[in-house]
Amino acid sequence: MKPKYKIGDKLKASDFDKEQYGIEYVTITSINEENKVYHWESSLNPGKVHSGYFFKDSVLYEEEYNPYCPICTGCGEEGCCSPLRCKQSPDGSYCESYLNDLKFGYMMYEDVYDLIPKDEETENKLHEIWEKNYELIYNKK
Repeated sequence: MKPKYKIGDKLKASDFDKEQYGIEYVTITSINEENKVYHWESSLNPGKVHSGYFFKDSVLYEEEYNPYCPICTGCGEEGCCSPLRCKQSPDGSYCESYLNDLKFGYMMYEDVYDLIPKDEETENKLHEIWEKNYELIYNKK
């Protein structure tokens, strides 16, 4: 008979363990296939592995939904968090949508820039803005 849980599964801790030790869940680290003993660890003693048979009636632990990207903490809501914070990480949550926001912003910049009158005063102000932003992005220390 195949074990009920697999390595990496998080199992909800009992009410007793939650109240006494503050453990929300345990994580299955290995399984002895012969006797169906689960080896697990918890937040109580990180890195210390325990054994037990008592998981036959356990339920999988459902982590609370968290909408924020684990890499840049962006929320992915259009117009809320700046796409400039995105690290374009393979582990990011909203990288594709933030990249699209950046592409859209650049396209808008190109089109709007062409509409700006090209008098000397405006050109000087644009140059100052460009220099300031260039320094912020490319010359970060």
